[in-house]
Amino acid sequence: MFTSALRAVIGALLLPVCLAGMETVSAATAAPPPARRHALLIGIDDYSAGRRTPRTAAGGRPLPSLRGAVHDVEELREMLLARYDFKPGDIVLLKNQQATHDAILQAIDRHLTAPARKGDVILFYYAGHGSQVENSASDELDKRDETIVPADSSLGAPDIRDKELAKRFNILLDRGVKLTVVLDSCHSGSGVRGLPGDAVVRAVTPDLRDVRDPSRPPAPESRGALVLAATQDFARAYELSDEKGNYHGVFSWALLRAMHDAVTGESAADTFLRAQALMRAESPFQDPVMGGDESAQSTPLLRSGGGAREQPAVAVERVLADGKVILEGGWAHGLTVGTELRPRAPADSAMRIRITSILGLTRSEGRIVGGATGTTLSGGTLLEIATWAAPAGRPMRVWTPQVEKLEPALRLAGELREEASRQGVGWVDDPTETTPTHVLRWRGQHCELVTAGAGGAPAPEDAAAILARIPPKSLLFVQLPVTAALRHEIVIGAETEHNSVEETKDPEHADYVLVGRAVRSGVEYAWVRPEMHQGDAGRSTLPPRTDWIAPISLVDAGLVLQHAILQLHKIMAWHLLVSPPDSPSPYRLVLLKPRDGTAVNDGRLVGFTTYQMVLRAAGTPLPIGTKRRYFYIFGIDSFGRSHLLFPLGGSVENCFPLEHDGMAPAPEVPIGPVTVKPPYGLDTYVLLSSDEPIPNPSILQWSGVRTRGPKGATALEELLSRTGGSSRSMEAVPTSAHWSIDRITLQSVAPD
Repeated sequence: MFTSALRAVIGALLLPVCLAGMETVSAATAAPPPARRHALLIGIDDYSAGRRTPRTAAGGRPLPSLRGAVHDVEELREMLLARYDFKPGDIVLLKNQQATHDAILQAIDRHLTAPARKGDVILFYYAGHGSQVENSASDELDKRDETIVPADSSLGAPDIRDKELAKRFNILLDRGVKLTVVLDSCHSGSGVRGLPGDAVVRAVTPDLRDVRDPSRPPAPESRGALVLAATQDFARAYELSDEKGNYHGVFSWALLRAMHDAVTGESAADTFLRAQALMRAESPFQDPVMGGDESAQSTPLLRSGGGAREQPAVAVERVLADGKVILEGGWAHGLTVGTELRPRAPADSAMRIRITSILGLTRSEGRIVGGATGTTLSGGTLLEIATWAAPAGRPMRVWTPQVEKLEPALRLAGELREEASRQGVGWVDDPTETTPTHVLRWRGQHCELVTAGAGGAPAPEDAAAILARIPPKSLLFVQLPVTAALRHEIVIGAETEHNSVEETKDPEHADYVLVGRAVRSGVEYAWVRPEMHQGDAGRSTLPPRTDWIAPISLVDAGLVLQHAILQLHKIMAWHLLVSPPDSPSPYRLVLLKPRDGTAVNDGRLVGFTTYQMVLRAAGTPLPIGTKRRYFYIFGIDSFGRSHLLFPLGGSVENCFPLEHDGMAPAPEVPIGPVTVKPPYGLDTYVLLSSDEPIPNPSILQWSGVRTRGPKGATALEELLSRTGGSSRSMEAVPTSAHWSIDRITLQSVAPD
């Protein structure tokens, strides 16, 4: 049973089962050959259509170019090659002007449909603009079909409707393939909530040329396909840049990392939840959607069955005379700068190759730091991880618009507030409570008027002239800047002791914006998450905004704002902490309801209710050479406070499986009770497992901002003590390769 939002996004992928073209197999036919793999990856950044000749009038709808779609398909291709058993010949890419209307449909027919046979693994991936097309014959309320937008759309080529795709997908399903469809686009450019942001949206206005198609066949996801969509139909799909400045679709980047972190035998549903969790920690602008039956969701992603995935091999490509080693393994194989490798079947057990640079998803560079000389290492030698180094967590990015003097901006805000009601324009006091249609903000010493969903434009510093550009019944928020003097008191940035927070030059790349609002006593400030409404607090591990800070002394205001953003960084850092690859926990954390003992599966915890924590066998074997794990459980609330829940008496009686279990994980291990108390919000329960104990588990409990915790007694404890600190060290901390961190996020609510 699916929600209406899911039906709108993917439920319209409907068309009658097409029997034409189906292959028939004689009973006398020999046993089928092994399953093959095929992928069609489409990425469109360039919608200019180059020098192509228009076929019909395009209708004049704007088609802005994107920046991350091509990058997404290129990185996904590398991931498929490195981790998912695809071969170069299995994958077809259509990029930019290659991805015309006709070329996309022909590629589906030729590369996916024509060779398809039972058991094949097939992936269709699209990154680019999405939209809608008018369909007066549709039985949907909005009389529109959802579409993907081809590269030649600006020249009049029609969008490719979901029903056209479904026709082809159903032919594949009739042949018994395992089909996965991933759509990183959205169908609505509206749906702006909260303070309008500046991130690029993968959606354009609808094509109003009526297709008049009354068809209403079954949905592919109801017939065995797994469909992953970037967002709900009423929301927007965004592009953002990573810490290296590379642009991605928010969903594609989260999914790519979830695929990277997927453990042996992990279901597609769990991989999807990993991606969703990353989006909630980094980019709360959109909620991804998954559709498919139980079989499709329980099977490992892009696998024809439930078999385990072998740990990827890291091979030596060549050894240079100076001891530098080029490796056929990179980020996709779990390698990080500082990670040390050793030969899988070593002639010299002391040999170590330390990674010095990640060259890409499938290549890296290292140096021999121990054992034999480079002459004993040759191309083709297989390596395994000896010690693993967690990558440096990314900084919190903020935008702090500032001016030398605030009085002119305050005066203009007062004039606008007085005049707005006369012009029929509503006034917004808090953009996270009421979404404005227009925002007046300052860049440098000048202001600009931002229209929700359409970006900003220079604005005059005259109230009457500004209001003349705003239609009646609109909603206006005036976003006041900070003074340079106040900004100076907020000690954050690359050159300060609080370098875990970095200032961006523009709002597009900001996790939070420092926002001022005019009040009778002057101005109040808060850190505001762009495009988040208070109603979205239940889907993001970071809050829509901090408390508004009332006018106080300059120094005190700076300290309060500084503390608030460092606290937000700590929440983000713990939610983005990654653990070594292919080292899963043998248990999952489950909370049981007090009334009937069933698992909490609706994502809600009720205040002042006591739940029972248990560890349930995950069905994943411990890595070779590891017999037992030490387990730690702590909770992080929406205020950034952590509470150690288990064990409470040091690393005692927290090592599982127990000796009498015969070293096999027991189906369930009772841990103890946990009572939900205020503050309510989105709480995260963290399960940490390690092959070595943490001597001082209290490092997992905190209440305030710290530069860093106490120095750890072990390498893992040292890493954990640094996580979330206000001082961001780029120095890697090598740890054991056998530990894991898993999170479940639940919304706590007040009792009825």
